[in-house]
Amino acid sequence: MLLKTKNQSNPILFVTKIDDNPHHFNKLFKLRDEIEQLPQDCLNIKVDFHYCEFLGHYGVAFLGGLFRLIEARGGSVAFDWNTVPDKIRMNLAQNGFLCDFGFDRKPWDGNSIPYRNDLHQDFNAIADYLKYNWLGKDWVNISPRLQDAITGRVLEIYFNAFDHSQSAVGVFSCGQQCDSFNLNK
Repeated sequence: MLLKTKNQSNPILFVTKIDDNPHHFNKLFKLRDEIEQLPQDCLNIKVDFHYCEFLGHYGVAFLGGLFRLIEARGGSVAFDWNTVPDKIRMNLAQNGFLCDFGFDRKPWDGNSIPYRNDLHQDFNAIADYLKYNWLGKDWVNISPRLQDAITGRVLEIYFNAFDHSQSAVGVFSCGQQCDSFNLNK
């Protein structure tokens, strides 16, 4: 991630590759710290994806939260959709991220777990999301009883996030089906 603030009133955020590498998570947290330190009159941020080769679902959820935080602080986020590589645009359209940020493309069912921003604890809505969109896609063959147990544990994580984060913008989630699963990784 690179937040270019040469023109202080209109910083540009260049999104780079985000995968499950700890270094990439550190870059995201550093970016959040940089944005939190920007003065309020410098929160009109343009987002450019020219340098983004891959955008994992954790990056999508994190950036979604970061962009909503900017808006909650009175700023705005303008996406340069023309810079989004086709394969990334397809995933962002499919999971609903584009639609959530004003791009005129409705999400569809596929290899993504839908992008979601929950502002409040809605037990039924979140439980349905987990049960039907997260575990109910038949990607993993598990019994209904195990599905309910897993859903219950993840619901607890969601509610802990609400209770302890004190977030003004809510809790963000999404997911992606993996092509392979390797326990020795």
